Amino acid sequence: MHRLYNFSSIEAAARGCNWLSLVLLGIVLPVVEFGFYSLALAVMFIASSIAIGGQDRVLLRYVLNPLAKHSDEERVESQIIAGAAFLLNFLIVVIVCAATAFYLSPEFVAPVLVEHRYALLIWLAFNAQLGLLVALARATEDTTFYAIVRLGYTLTKLIGLVIIGYISQSVEAVIWVDTLVITLFSLFGLFYARHHIKPVVSRQPLTKALGFGAPFILNMLAGAALGHVDKLMLAQFVTTEEVSKYSFLIGITSGVFFIFAIVNVKYETMVYRERDKAKGERHLRDLLLLCVGGAFLALLFVNLALPYLLPLVGKPEFAAPALLLVLSFAYLIYPLTLQANIRFAWQEKTQWVPAIMIAASLLNIVLNYVLISRMGLMGAATATLVSYSFLAIVSNSISRRVAR
Repeated sequence: MHRLYNFSSIEAAARGCNWLSLVLLGIVLPVVEFGFYSLALAVMFIASSIAIGGQDRVLLRYVLNPLAKHSDEERVESQIIAGAAFLLNFLIVVIVCAATAFYLSPEFVAPVLVEHRYALLIWLAFNAQLGLLVALARATEDTTFYAIVRLGYTLTKLIGLVIIGYISQSVEAVIWVDTLVITLFSLFGLFYARHHIKPVVSRQPLTKALGFGAPFILNMLAGAALGHVDKLMLAQFVTTEEVSKYSFLIGITSGVFFIFAIVNVKYETMVYRERDKAKGERHLRDLLLLCVGGAFLALLFVNLALPYLLPLVGKPEFAAPALLLVLSFAYLIYPLTLQANIRFAWQEKTQWVPAIMIAASLLNIVLNYVLISRMGLMGAATATLVSYSFLAIVSNSISRRVAR
C-alpha cells in the first residue's frame, strides 16, 4: 500500500479525475453551455500559467524537507524563500487579474463569461495559489498534504461539478461551484502549510525568488497556450456549439495522458537512477512502447466506438470521425516528447525543454491563425497535429544528441 501511496500515483489519479470531470461535463451540460465552460477553462489556464509566476519552481528548488537534517539557519532561510514566493505570487496575481478583467469584455469573449468574470477572477487567483501549495507539498515531501491539495481537490471538483452540472444544466452554476471548491482547498492548504512559510523582511529573498522564477513564466505560458489557445481562436470563427464539439473530442482523446502518467510512475524513476546509458535507453524504449501501445489501443477503441456511444448519452452532434482521427494521431505521437523530456532530465540538460516548447507553441499559434479561418475545426486539429509532431521530432532529435 505504501508503494502505491506516492507522489506519482497521486498525480496520476488527480489527472484522471480532471479528465473525467471534463468528459462528464461535456455529457451532462447542454452543448452551448459546455462550449462556454471550455472557453472559460481556456482563459483561466492560460492566465493562471502567468499568475503562478514560476514561483512553483522556486519552491521545488529552494524549500527543504523539514524532516531531513538541516541547520536552524537553513530551515529559516527555506521558510523565508517560501514566504517570498507566496508574496510574489500574490502581486503577480493582482496584475494578471487586472489584465484578465480587461480581456473578459464583450469585445473578446461571450457575454456569459463577462457576466461571471468576478467568479472567474477568483478562480484564477486561487488556482495560482493552489499550484504553489502543490509545489510546496512536493518540496517538503509531504504526501498527505499533496494528496489533499492535489487529489482531494480534483476528486471533490469531479463530484461537485458533475452533480451541479446535471442538476442545473447551467455553466454559471458550474463556474461558481468550481470557484468555491478551489477557494476552500486553497485556504485549507494555506492553513496546513503555515509552518513552512515565514514573512519576508528584506528585499534579498524577493529578488532571489523573482530572478529564479521569472524565466519559467514563458515556458508555462507556452505549454498552456499549446493546449488551449486553439479554443479561443476557434471562438472567433465558429459557433459555440462547434467549440463545444472540438473541446469534447480533444478531451476524450487527451485521456491517453492518464495512460502516460501510469507508465511514467514506473519508468521515470528507473531511468533517473540508472547510471548505465544503455540500460537507461532500454527503459526509455520500454516506456515509449508501452505508452504508444496503450494509447493506440485506447484511441482505436474510441474511434470505433464513439460514434455509437454518443447517441446513447444524448450527444450525437459531437460525432466527427475525421476530426477525431486527426486529434488521435496528435496524441499518439506525444510519448516521443515524454521520452525526450525524461532523457533531458536524466542527462541534466533541461534547458532545452522550455526552448522547444516555446517554439512549438509559436508554431501552433501561427498555424491556428492561418488554418482556422480556412478549415474551421479541422484547421485547429491540423495545427495541433503539426505542432505536436514538431515537438516530438525536435525534442527526440536533440535529446538523443545530448545523451551521446
